[in-house]
This record gives sequence, C-alpha cells and structure tokens, in this order.
Amino acid sequence: MAWRLDEWAVLPVGLIVMIANSIYIVCLTAFLMGLAPNKAIFDAKIMTWFWIGTVIPLLSLFLLSFTQGDVSFYENWADQVQDKGLQAEAVEFDNERMATGFKGILAVSAGLVAAAILLMKLLDRKWGRAEFNN
Repeated sequence: MAWRLDEWAVLPVGLIVMIANSIYIVCLTAFLMGLAPNKAIFDAKIMTWFWIGTVIPLLSLFLLSFTQGDVSFYENWADQVQDKGLQAEAVEFDNERMATGFKGILAVSAGLVAAAILLMKLLDRKWGRAEFNN
C-alpha cells in the first residue's frame, strides 16, 4: 500500500502495527483456546472474550490510522456533513496532530505487545497441565 499510495513515510509505522497485532492475536488465541482451538472456537464464552480482546484494540488502530492520527477529522467531517450534506469536503490535516496520532498508534501497538507478553506469562498457569486432545 505504501508503494501504491506513494506514502513511504508511513511504512515503518504500518510494519510495527502489523507485527504487534500479529503477536497479540496469536498470544490471545493461545491463551483463550489452549491446545484445542478447533473445538474451543465454537464456545460462545471464548468467542465473546476473543471478540472483546480483538475489536477494542483493532478499532482504536483503525480509527487512528484511517485519519493518519488526526482524530479531529471525524468532528470536522460531521460538521461539514451537517452544513453541506453529501457535498462535504475533506478537511486539512494538521501535521502536529498527525504526529500526536502516530504516537497514539505506536502506543496502542506497544500496549498490544505488552498484553501479548502478559498473556504468554499466564499461558502456563492456565494450560500448563492440560492434556492435548484432538
């Protein structure tokens, strides 16, 4: 996407988000489902926790990355839609707000890695004596 959109400056942040998210999702899956993910995935309680554990961080990353960190875009866009209807125009991005937003994206990614490390430490406590059943 960086090549397609000619946005090479955001590629490192995108790679960090991808790696942090991948690590977190794998650790969350292992923690919630243990050695039998093919059976546990159909458990409504596990799927509810999996949904909560994935939607909250992914939604925050989506909202921050969609606007390249400038969340004031949503407020301004809503105001323009109220004034101009479907003829609303895009708003200008403020570089300072974008930098703050990118820091927010990196903070969410760091939080995902920290949560993954915590889940890995708790993994043995939860599933350490469980039998592998196929």
